Amino acid sequence: IYCAGNDSVFTFLQDVLDEVLELFPSKYIHLGGDEARKTHWEACPLCQARMKQEKLENEEELQGYFMGRMARYVQSKGREVIGWDELTNATIPEGFIIQGWQGYGQAAMKAAELGHRIIMTPARIMYLIRYQGPQWFEPVTYFGNNTLKDVYDYEPIQKDWTKQTVSLLMGVQACMWTEFCNTPADVDYLLFPRLSALAEVAWTKPERKNWKSYLKA
Repeated sequence: IYCAGNDSVFTFLQDVLDEVLELFPSKYIHLGGDEARKTHWEACPLCQARMKQEKLENEEELQGYFMGRMARYVQSKGREVIGWDELTNATIPEGFIIQGWQGYGQAAMKAAELGHRIIMTPARIMYLIRYQGPQWFEPVTYFGNNTLKDVYDYEPIQKDWTKQTVSLLMGVQACMWTEFCNTPADVDYLLFPRLSALAEVAWTKPERKNWKSYLKA
């Protein structure tokens, strides 16, 4: 956790981002922001002073300030910013694209209701680090099973979504975290064939999806 009350932290991170921006020409830069524990901020006199100076109610809003400050720097370089859905715990910085991973994406829905673009990445379905078959047989991982059909059946757009929410959905993403993977073969095993099911979710209209036909293909 970086100190949100120390201006040299922002200078350092801007220097890091300058290198990132030079290396990667992508239109989008992901700034993270997930699972940021506030324990140190609660005890840090500099962070507490920053909160008083900026009239921030709590440490969640301090994270919003922190992420907003970094986002403005990236945006000043002509790029767009993405962050995890923990940013919905505070005032979401302007222009942030929110990536929904918690639950089935409920936090991302909060962002869409406020006019922010969203990417759906629900961990329960779209985290390919989960087992996809018998756990005794597969590379050691965590979080239970997530089968090929679970991924194939996922439909991000729900019936109760408003037209505005639908228009703000940029797409879906699956994540492959590798902290439990010991070899490239482990990664390949966990990615496939579920990655092909992700493609069906992203590019096939629900009414045209056919599980039996997909399996043959």
